[in-house]
Amino acid sequence: MVGVVALLCAWSVTVGSTGGAFADPGGTTTTSSKVASTAVTSPVTTAPPTTAAPPTTTTTAPTSTSTSSTSTSSTSSTTPAATTTTLDPRQLANLLQGLNADIAQAQAISDFQAAKAAAAQATAGQPLPASADPVLVSAAAAQLRATAAQAEARQRFADARRQIGKVAMALYVGLPPSAPNVPAAGVPDRSVFLADILKGEQQQAKAASTALAEATAAINLSRSQADQLVQARTVELQVLALQAQGDAQRKAAQAAAAAAKAAAATASSVTATTAVRAAQITPAGSLLDQESPSVLGPSLLTAGELAEWYRSTGRQPHLTVALEDLAASYVAVGANAGVRADVAFAQSMVETGYFDFPAFGQVAVADNNFAGIGACDSCATGFHFPDAVTGVQAQMQLLHAYATTAQPVPGPLPGPFSVSGCCPTWLQLTGVWATSGTYGVAILKVYRTMVEWAVAQRRAAARL
Repeated sequence: MVGVVALLCAWSVTVGSTGGAFADPGGTTTTSSKVASTAVTSPVTTAPPTTAAPPTTTTTAPTSTSTSSTSTSSTSSTTPAATTTTLDPRQLANLLQGLNADIAQAQAISDFQAAKAAAAQATAGQPLPASADPVLVSAAAAQLRATAAQAEARQRFADARRQIGKVAMALYVGLPPSAPNVPAAGVPDRSVFLADILKGEQQQAKAASTALAEATAAINLSRSQADQLVQARTVELQVLALQAQGDAQRKAAQAAAAAAKAAAATASSVTATTAVRAAQITPAGSLLDQESPSVLGPSLLTAGELAEWYRSTGRQPHLTVALEDLAASYVAVGANAGVRADVAFAQSMVETGYFDFPAFGQVAVADNNFAGIGACDSCATGFHFPDAVTGVQAQMQLLHAYATTAQPVPGPLPGPFSVSGCCPTWLQLTGVWATSGTYGVAILKVYRTMVEWAVAQRRAAARL
């Protein structure tokens, strides 16, 4: 595996009548590889069970890095910093700036496509949706009109050229032309008559050619205007995204601080430990952390785009289900969990070597484990899931737990999770989900290639 999850090294496991529960950090006991290899047989359909009491010794999330491709996690008694990436800050800033611009552009193009659909509805006499942007709709309508005019002019020009060919054939070969009122063969003025017809057809062809040129210029202008509006919309979305990220970071810090204060007042050891840990890790941290895409949120890319992007890499997936079915599971399960499914798909590329599941890794194809769950330095294998959907559910469940202290989403993994709320952004997973100092960066690099591909595809579809 390219990146291996430090799941069991970040959790403490106590084996009891329920088979195991994950408790809060605080000690140094390592987890058992036997538990790590235990198969998860079915997804949980209700909220995860509550542990009766925390164990006396626990493990904390790792902060050390590893360059080994077979194991990247280790135990540590220290709390991970908000950002532990070892990438040059300037390179990281360029990556995040480019990625956020690509994300905004992809969304802006989708907004224009929606405006074009609304404009088409209006042309057909249907009312515009209340959410339609009037400026984008106007530009989209202009592009639709120009496209229709170009198609009509092109057809007229083609018809005129075909008619010229028919008259020319009749003039020089003597075949009956497909034109009305042409004298029969042998009439002295027949050739003169055909020449007059040919001249008239040539004039029509010239007029059609001029109309086609004007229509082409009009559609180029409409495309340019639409592209300018899309770029303006891109900038607007970038500003809104930065504001939302800043607001989310502030709210997360305030919630964590309030939870820590409330837990301390009630002297609940389990709740207090988790809340204090969240308060230490969750605050806004560096500006780069704030600019990193959040773990929670809607997927920008569709299931079809996820599958098509993967196909574009030229790789062959080794899966227990069809690639398209797996992509659909990511989008559906991610939407239910509130996790950005497309970035989770990028994470699976890092964890599985683009669904190659190298032989030296701790997770095999049949494990249906797309995020290295349960794999660690001291573990023989990672978790096994009975089917692909359950594996995706586990990944989304765990990502949701890492991203927020809110009510856990249902899934096949038992809880509670000791690192709850530690990582609102993908960049903050670095050193927590896996010990690699560039883990979050690796995910975002893959994701940027996905978004760049999607932008090109959407631009072509939108005729920009």
